[in-house]
Amino acid sequence: MPNALSSVVRAIISRVQEREGYTNKTKLVKFLYLFDVAHYRRTGRTLTGFPWRFHLYGPWADDFEALYQELTRNGDIEVTTGNRIDLDTEFLRTGDRVDVTNLVDDVTLGFEFRHIVDQWADRRLGEMLDYVYFHTEPMEAARRGDYLDFSTVRRDRVEQRFPERARIDRRVLKRLKRGVERREAESAPEPEEFFTPPRYDEIYERARRMMEDEEDAY
Repeated sequence: MPNALSSVVRAIISRVQEREGYTNKTKLVKFLYLFDVAHYRRTGRTLTGFPWRFHLYGPWADDFEALYQELTRNGDIEVTTGNRIDLDTEFLRTGDRVDVTNLVDDVTLGFEFRHIVDQWADRRLGEMLDYVYFHTEPMEAARRGDYLDFSTVRRDRVEQRFPERARIDRRVLKRLKRGVERREAESAPEPEEFFTPPRYDEIYERARRMMEDEEDAY
């Protein structure tokens, strides 16, 4: 699984680069969490297998830290430091080109992954934190320190973006992918709006401000 997760991380970062956005450590872990939500919604299983828990900025997994250290140590991802010496800010790049739509055999899920990355690639970190913290099912009923329960993910809300690979000709699939890429290049997707307004607490608000400061150091 570590090799597979390396591909997932590099695919996220390379797609963000294509969208002229940025990835830091906090954003990356939230992307992986959103991938797990989407994967569970589609399959009833998470993609990473991480035991997520409610931490300061929302979802966190200790297994992510081990993966992150391995990828940076092996040179699979490049780390650069922001221009604010008073902040410990790491921004991530990769020289690899990994297609995020090819991470799984399920075509619909692959395009959902790309939709997630495109949705948040160039948005401010605070917006992404708010969405993940307040607007995803495993976080809705969780308390700080709890492990997150993915069985709360509403699987009836899976959106069938594309037919299954086994049901369509490969030439048709290629035309579909080219058409989607062209449409997405012309119009970036907007985030979904279907949850109730967030309730902030002091700890989260302080953490969010710190993350925004780190973002400004990029």
